[in-house]
Amino acid sequence: MVTCTENSIEEEEHAFVQLQEELKNAGSSIDTLNTNLEQLALEMQESEHKSNCNAKYSKLQAEELAVKLREIVLLKRQLDDMPSQELIYEVENTLKSDLSSRSVRLCFDLRSIIPLSLLAGASLKMVTCTENSIEEEEHAFVQLQEELKNVGSSIDTLNTNLEQLNQRKANCLNKMQHLQERISREGTTDVVQRLLSLSQSLKALEMQESEHKSNCNAKYSKLQAEVNELENIISCGNDDANLSHGINHSLYNSLERLNSAKRELAVKLREIVLLKRQLDDVPLQEELIQYEHRFSELYVHIQEKLRQTRELYATFNAMLEIKDLMLKETSLLNSISSQV
Repeated sequence: MVTCTENSIEEEEHAFVQLQEELKNAGSSIDTLNTNLEQLALEMQESEHKSNCNAKYSKLQAEELAVKLREIVLLKRQLDDMPSQELIYEVENTLKSDLSSRSVRLCFDLRSIIPLSLLAGASLKMVTCTENSIEEEEHAFVQLQEELKNVGSSIDTLNTNLEQLNQRKANCLNKMQHLQERISREGTTDVVQRLLSLSQSLKALEMQESEHKSNCNAKYSKLQAEVNELENIISCGNDDANLSHGINHSLYNSLERLNSAKRELAVKLREIVLLKRQLDDVPLQEELIQYEHRFSELYVHIQEKLRQTRELYATFNAMLEIKDLMLKETSLLNSISSQV
């Protein structure tokens, strides 16, 4: 029986360790999912900010392009309103034909026509410059469109990653729910909670043990330093009285520390034994099944005894009635015999 209970305890501890590992894995996966979701939210905010900035920049670029196009249209209209080169040549020919009669007026007309040709050349140069600037603006607009496409593709990838992370989070939550349902279905919620509390207390005791070990190591190093100091004192050849006094003092301090450490160790051992007893007091599944079988057998036995007692009471009551009838009959017969 003891070996069976020990084996069942080991199996329960192994199952509990597995459940703890699964819960830890689920918690770590949920933490990673939360961090990934936060990172994705930050990236989405950054991408939205970039897209808003790009949209504003593209809007400004479009407004600038519209303004420049309006300027170009105005320049073209001004060029259309200006006299053409053929018209200038015709005017020059007419002026040359009338050179003999209208010399003064011809000079004035030539002076007025030459600046017009110069203005026409300057306007042509301005048109070529505006065409180059338009080509540059179109190239920049195409680059902005490509950047917007890249931002849109990055947003799509971020959305897909967010969906995948949400799916993983849902899967982890489903696993945790299945584990909780399994624990509640097996009817071991109280036992699991108790084991969790005991495991937490054991972890706290392990941490205290590690701290105690570190303190012991520090004390050991301190004692080693004192031993080295005593060796140095002995090697230097100081007074024997002072040496013996120092040795006795250090011995007394070390004994006090040893006794305090023993007391602390005894307290820790008592706590460990108490926790082990609490773990042993938890009934196992096989023990619960045995208790259930024994209670069912006891119930059947009690029902059988109750049936037998009821039958005995019924026979006793019947015999009492027969006795009363027989007494009445004997009294009647006695009365009849006395009368006769």
